[in-house]
Amino acid sequence: MKDPIIDDYQILKYLQGTSTQAETENIRLWLSKSEENRNTYFQLKALWHAYKDNFENDQLNLENSLLAYRARISQPKKISFFSVAISKMISTLFVPNQSIISNRNIRKN
Repeated sequence: MKDPIIDDYQILKYLQGTSTQAETENIRLWLSKSEENRNTYFQLKALWHAYKDNFENDQLNLENSLLAYRARISQPKKISFFSVAISKMISTLFVPNQSIISNRNIRKN
């Protein structure tokens, strides 16, 4: 029997458990053929596990962040008098047409 040609995609399918029976047999045969094949397999397996773990953590972090965001936006907004007064004061100071320090409000001697 001719040695199977295995690529990264086939190994990833095997690692995910989605390879067909024939593909699984080819992977096993390929692994038995050489130390180099086994080294390639174990390197790709380590990368796959690292990616899978990070992906699962990222998914969990994303879901937690979305839940926190949805909880925050669903709460009624509390606007205090103080925050409204401060925002009006800041907008008055820094909007050029209405600023108390604009050219129109400076007295010329």
